[in-house]
Amino acid sequence: MKKDKKKVEEKSAAREEGQKNDAEGKGPDYFRAVIAFIETELAENSLDAINRQLMLVLSRQLGSDVAAVYITDQNDRKFRLNGSLGRDREDFPRTLDFDSAFVRWIRKERGPLFIDRFFAGAGELAAAEMDFLAGIDQNGLSYACAIGDRSALVGVLFFAAGSSGKGLSAREAEFVEMLSRSAAVKMRELAMIDEAARLREKNDQFSLLRKEVTERNREGLKTQLSVLKSTLYSLESDDISSGILIDMARSAVMKMESRMEQFLSLCDIGVDGADLDIRKTEISSLIEEIMKEYIPELESKNITVRFDDRIPLREVYVDPVNLGIAVRNIVDNAIFHIDRGGVIEIGLHSSESGPGDDDGVELGAGGAASTLRGDKLAGILQSTDHSLERISREISLEADRYENFVVIRVRDDGPGIAAGRVSTLSTITGEGNPDPDRSSPGRPTGLAIARMIAESHGGKLFCRSSIGSGSEFSLWVPDTN
Repeated sequence: MKKDKKKVEEKSAAREEGQKNDAEGKGPDYFRAVIAFIETELAENSLDAINRQLMLVLSRQLGSDVAAVYITDQNDRKFRLNGSLGRDREDFPRTLDFDSAFVRWIRKERGPLFIDRFFAGAGELAAAEMDFLAGIDQNGLSYACAIGDRSALVGVLFFAAGSSGKGLSAREAEFVEMLSRSAAVKMRELAMIDEAARLREKNDQFSLLRKEVTERNREGLKTQLSVLKSTLYSLESDDISSGILIDMARSAVMKMESRMEQFLSLCDIGVDGADLDIRKTEISSLIEEIMKEYIPELESKNITVRFDDRIPLREVYVDPVNLGIAVRNIVDNAIFHIDRGGVIEIGLHSSESGPGDDDGVELGAGGAASTLRGDKLAGILQSTDHSLERISREISLEADRYENFVVIRVRDDGPGIAAGRVSTLSTITGEGNPDPDRSSPGRPTGLAIARMIAESHGGKLFCRSSIGSGSEFSLWVPDTN
């Protein structure tokens, strides 16, 4: 397609004359049109809908009866036809190379450009580019405007001159540029939403795979470690050197078990907290089974455990696996900090008044609200037969809506914790050790896991402690029966 230089100059002169004809009196309110375009809620959040709205606004304001939008496809570095106005899509050329001379010209200039000006200094063009521009010309499209800017070109808007047939005035040119930039912002927002959805789907797939692998290996690891632990605790030696080695091995196994539990706990808990698998659970039996796992450690340190159960046979809707992890982390903390011959007291009771001042400091208070994820549990429980073994939760429920709680208390007679350190216990970087010589890497992490699980149930975790008086942790779980 060879352009006549005289014809180009005539059209350029007409355009310049149109620009001089800048409306000084009342005219179209282009600014309001752009704002309305930005604020318009589209029926569907898609690229097609954005471009359709873009061309309709352009047509209403300038009288352009033909338009087309081409969007970048970075995968093959082309602009592809995305939408058209006033003609069938089949009438327009399909693609324009991203690195073509015409696109370089569009990127270099600002605002809507009179296409015929391009040929004045274009020189020889590739056949594919000439064919594209011929197709544009045949459809009466005389202007092109970049959608985006030089650094991030999203697409190109082609449109016909207005009904007057004259060139664009300065106000009209400014309007087209503002409209195109606004469209670019909308398109980038849509791209970000799509990317976030893609990443979320990818993350969900990975989380599912991680959960399957974790579940597949959990019992095997725990069984092997339990055998190793039982074997070590059954060994006795009269030889001092061998006895020291056995004690070191027992200590190493205890630390390994604690680390493994914390690792598996973190695998179970995502960014938003624990994904709960709610079941009707007899809480006393759950605690008893957990404490049986600690018999070797308890006997090794000659620790006495006192169990005060005031709600025997009480069934509560909880996730027994995650709640068990929370209790284990609290018990781990107690066993670690108390001396040989110490005492751990475990209590179970119900409360109709909720936590009070006597329960100490709420761990994690002031952070994000305690929530569950899923459908409304209250509605589920009201409309579901309570004999069902499992109920899945997926919504947000705030703990403060509950009046009845089941409380699990774990108290030790260890050295206690300074008042200033209690509030940091459930943070990953918290320091919960009253004695600097009794370093405990990962102990605050374990309490953080316990707090997250409590909050995922709609509950809370409290600590009451002082130096020389031991520590008491109370885990409050809503009783939804």
